[in-house]
Amino acid sequence: MGLTDPGAHPEPPPALSRAPCSLALAASKRSAVAASKRRAAVAGCRYVGPVTSDIEQLALELRDRIADANVTVAPVTPTQARKPDVSFIDPDVTADDLIELLRTVRPAFVFVAAETFDPDDLDTDDEEVGAAVQERAGDAFQMSVLWAADGLLYEWRATADWYEALRHEAAIVNAGEHTVGQVEWELRRESSAAAAHKLMDFVMASPGFRRARPRQRTTQIQLVLDEHPDLAADLLYPEDFKRAARQQADGEVAKWEQRLEDDEELITELTKALHGTRTVAQRKQVAADVIREFTDWWTLTDEFVDRLIREALLRR
Repeated sequence: MGLTDPGAHPEPPPALSRAPCSLALAASKRSAVAASKRRAAVAGCRYVGPVTSDIEQLALELRDRIADANVTVAPVTPTQARKPDVSFIDPDVTADDLIELLRTVRPAFVFVAAETFDPDDLDTDDEEVGAAVQERAGDAFQMSVLWAADGLLYEWRATADWYEALRHEAAIVNAGEHTVGQVEWELRRESSAAAAHKLMDFVMASPGFRRARPRQRTTQIQLVLDEHPDLAADLLYPEDFKRAARQQADGEVAKWEQRLEDDEELITELTKALHGTRTVAQRKQVAADVIREFTDWWTLTDEFVDRLIREALLRR
């Protein structure tokens, strides 16, 4: 993940904030002209996933984090002879939640696997969308972590944003001709992209969202949407928007943690602030307040904060 100025907000994923593919169409034009311009619009939209949804990189990072949690990562790929008994598919079940669960359950070993994309699995009759699908052939689009405990098979799964965008695009062009007028649909998609861009700025600037822990971010996103009902109503895929906002927040937190990795000023301030604290809860609260003053109010991960607390306590 490349580093940028932590004060600047990275662009939302292309699935939500593509530059508008403008169509100067009127509802009265002939359907043949509308279809032609629709294809031109699709050709002009790039299907490039955001950096934060690099599935292969996520798989590599999870292997290291799982090993750090003293859980063995099996050096083989599972054949999945049976379907999982329990699947973690809720977007709020983050990688941090997964690591904490594995640390608690401590299975004998886990399988970590990334799956490559087969264009034949995503059917579309549109030439431009089909070309975009073919460009992704062989790319990792989904990953899974599998483990067994108490006779049950568990699975945690993550999917690349570019795959979700392609899937939605294929569904749109396959069904759009039969459900809504194509000109109306293009205008709706253009409005959705513009609304997503504005709402993403509002979410990233929200103090409540920045202070929220990962499990609380979805609630904070909804509060922002409720504050801007006209923009929220224009979103075609609100759940995709929420997922993109959570991923963007993960990126902001990761950048701050890397920047503050060896920040002497922060450790000095923490050492002073923790003086006189006695309980773990008290120390965590004091540390969180101090750290937020260094991170534009972003809440960092528990692992990072705990490490800073330990280092500060050693200097007392």
